[in-house]
Amino acid sequence: MMGYPHFKVVGNKYLYITSQEVSQMMDLQARFVLSYFYGPNKLPSTQEMLEDTVETMNKRWQAGYKKRQAQVLGSDQMNYYTELANSEHSMVVLKLQLKSSKSFLENLLNFREDVFKIEDTVTFVQIN
Repeated sequence: MMGYPHFKVVGNKYLYITSQEVSQMMDLQARFVLSYFYGPNKLPSTQEMLEDTVETMNKRWQAGYKKRQAQVLGSDQMNYYTELANSEHSMVVLKLQLKSSKSFLENLLNFREDVFKIEDTVTFVQIN
């Protein structure tokens, strides 16, 4: 997949999307991913990504995960969220999530039309 940078996947920890917060987080995750493909964020090298994948999968196999469970967070859920929280843009993503949730409640039909510009790791501005 790393050889095809146009391919994007955004995961969800729930099998069925029933809550507003989950839908909003998926929307923000998609925007976050796009920032790596079309915006200011830079992906690690292919070698670094491959090494990270091997390390992660080895930990999963040692923990007893089966091949069909490879994508499941399970008991590693807290590690996933901790890793995200430690990312460079975690604060601005959190602020965007809160703003987006509020917009969802106040303007359900048009909230996806909101356009934001991330200024730095903690600041964003709404363009429209």
